[in-house]
Amino acid sequence: MPMKKVLIFIDWYLPGYKAGGPIKSCAQIVNHLSPFYEFKIVTRDTDINETIPYPGVPSDQWVQRQPNEIVMYLSSKQVGIATIWRIIKEEKADVVYINGLFSFFFSILPLFISVLLRTSATNLVVCPRGMLHKGALSIKSKRKHYYLLLLKLVQLPGKIVFHASGVAEQNEIRERFGSTTTIMLASNFPNEVDQQLTTINKQRDQAILVYLSRIHKIKNLLKTIRLLHQVRGQIKLEVYGNVEDLAYWNECQAEIAHLPSNVKVSYNGVASNVEVADAIRQAHFFILLTEGENFGHSIVEALSYGRPVIISNRTPWRNLPAQKAGWDCPLNDENSFALALNQALAMDQLVYDQWCTGALKYADNILSKTELILAYQNMFDRLPKRT
Repeated sequence: MPMKKVLIFIDWYLPGYKAGGPIKSCAQIVNHLSPFYEFKIVTRDTDINETIPYPGVPSDQWVQRQPNEIVMYLSSKQVGIATIWRIIKEEKADVVYINGLFSFFFSILPLFISVLLRTSATNLVVCPRGMLHKGALSIKSKRKHYYLLLLKLVQLPGKIVFHASGVAEQNEIRERFGSTTTIMLASNFPNEVDQQLTTINKQRDQAILVYLSRIHKIKNLLKTIRLLHQVRGQIKLEVYGNVEDLAYWNECQAEIAHLPSNVKVSYNGVASNVEVADAIRQAHFFILLTEGENFGHSIVEALSYGRPVIISNRTPWRNLPAQKAGWDCPLNDENSFALALNQALAMDQLVYDQWCTGALKYADNILSKTELILAYQNMFDRLPKRT
């Protein structure tokens, strides 16, 4: 019996990395499920905010990356209605899997074309990738509101199976599209990491923080920098991330210029997948005061390397202090974040090592794969038939 075919649409994919979590989430699905399904991925031939195609990667043709992972890297000239229509019609996939909601060419078009060509796909799955979170919807909110209203008016949610990667996202989908919406719950696969606890020297009243995320107001780097005015001790913040909002980054730089002498901030560009591990291991703590994450790959990576995290309470990873894995503070409570930062600074080597062990143990509870593989198989194999 031939393998089922899953046709995936996503704006950016490997070897790209600047778009962050969605690339990692999609790649991990393919990595873990490729023994069971044939994956064909349609994406752009550039990374986010880039115009030069990936070197050595052919455009506008199917490229085999690994067994059962075949990718079409579309050039800017080929990204369009005719190309998307042709691919969906020719591939006749068992499942069309769409990452995100608001990309015209890689979310909206594949969704509507798949519905029109209903015989070409047994099932149509849409994964919002956190885009229904209130913080994400606040960006270009009118345009997104009208599009979501259009979906409801033409009754498209009734023809879709939504993939929620967490209970919070499941609730967001129901709130937006109604309680009768078909939703299947399957968490993201964490990135593969070498879970060996590496030690780093920690002195009282000194700390290195690392920020690894997009530079966009939804990730709250500016808020993070402003909090550093309240620390007591020597602190350094290492910033890695793609500058998606230049005006916002200019605000961050202006704030950096007014920090006291005990605080240093360094911008290190975008960390490649290979560089992420070293960036985390060379820091004492990971920090991300995000408006909302449906998973947060960089958070889980930091925990997996035994680094306590300082994050907002807008992620799935909660009750961190009780397990000595970090702090999950209310987003709008600056005092809580300030207390967490000063508690982190005050740690000596003995206490810090205990929290590193706590972070690693917390990650161990996240990284079980077997149940996740079964959840995805259930989603791809047993989706309710649509008419």
